[in-house]
Amino acid sequence: MAAKPTLLKLVYSSGLLETPKVSLLADGERVIGREPPEPWHTTPILLPQDPRASRQHASLRSVDGRVIVTDHGSKHGTWVNGVLIESRQLSDGDLLRVGDSLLVFRDEVDRAAESRPAPRGFVAESSPMRTLLCFLDQLAARTEPVLLVGETGTGKEVLARYLHERSQRSGPLLALNCATLSPDLADSELFGHQQGAFTGAKRSHDGFFRDAKAGTLFLDEVGELPLSVQSKLLRALAERKITPVGTTQELAYSARVIAATNRNLELELERGGFRADLLARLSAFRVELPPLRKRREDILPILLSQFTNRPAITCALAQALLLYRWPLNVRELINLATFLKTRYPDDALLDLPHVDSHISSSFSMGTVANRSVVAHDGADPAGSPPIARAALVQLLAKHDGVVARVAADVGRSPRQVRRWMASYHVERAECLPK
Repeated sequence: MAAKPTLLKLVYSSGLLETPKVSLLADGERVIGREPPEPWHTTPILLPQDPRASRQHASLRSVDGRVIVTDHGSKHGTWVNGVLIESRQLSDGDLLRVGDSLLVFRDEVDRAAESRPAPRGFVAESSPMRTLLCFLDQLAARTEPVLLVGETGTGKEVLARYLHERSQRSGPLLALNCATLSPDLADSELFGHQQGAFTGAKRSHDGFFRDAKAGTLFLDEVGELPLSVQSKLLRALAERKITPVGTTQELAYSARVIAATNRNLELELERGGFRADLLARLSAFRVELPPLRKRREDILPILLSQFTNRPAITCALAQALLLYRWPLNVRELINLATFLKTRYPDDALLDLPHVDSHISSSFSMGTVANRSVVAHDGADPAGSPPIARAALVQLLAKHDGVVARVAADVGRSPRQVRRWMASYHVERAECLPK
């Protein structure tokens, strides 16, 4: 079977933020830069609008699915995940910086998923999200439960709504946060009750299962359900019938159940906090949502979708946003967009200092993945900066010792560059021309 293609996605180039442009990579070599080499036997990857990219900045060599990027002695260097390199094998999700252009590398992508347009109003430019949406399309018309698993803020309710809309079910989508259910009233809220079934039950209540009718019942934070309710939920899923509180009569329901959790339910099984048989029943189709740091191509489009007028952002800021780990995922990114809209005018050029208080502390404390020392493929010594001392001195010399210019060149804050200088005991004077 033929290997799936690898590709590069251009997500930012010299101030331009557009739908990511895709370049498929096949076995052989391709040059990336501002102008095409002559003569050349393969199609180059061109960055004509990027004045900081060299004419033939770097090359990509692909052999048996392995892609090696090599710098061609460019003026501003080639960077992988914020690290200055001479030659390096790329891994899935790596961020490549050439001049003021940022590209995301994807390994073994699904060509059909890549060619599929993102649903209207849905940001899904990344390969992981394109593949996930294709899988959800296959599940949409089915009736079995679906379990959505992912970190907080990854958009589980958004995908539950997507599944419901694609299913074309005739009933509504009802969402219930199981963490907010009172243990005493959870049975009644889910399965309903008869009038007089308990103190305060002045009238009968259908409950969420029957209120959803022929639609979808979304059980968010299902891992928070009490064990006593879990056993009844298991029976409801197995028999497709419920028993309201205060009666022994079983009633059929027709809703489809989608559950979601940010908990590790396997760990909860070991602790006795979740039933194994219920997990098995809910996991007829288990869908793991990628965290935002695994879908880098979506970060800038999501941010910009929150603005009425799209702002301009610098390459330093774009790189910082793409390398930040986003522990609260999409929710945190939207909060950042809200802050920026409130704090700065529409025509502002957004730069790294504008978000420094929001992301720099996490970004600067070792969040860059797959680090390597300049000119080598090995890992950094533990605790050292993601740039060799000689390279730092070289950059400072190139920029006449101006820390702010070095920071802009590497896509970091001036504060971070000063930390590197302190770590290596680099004095500004030793970088100035003699």
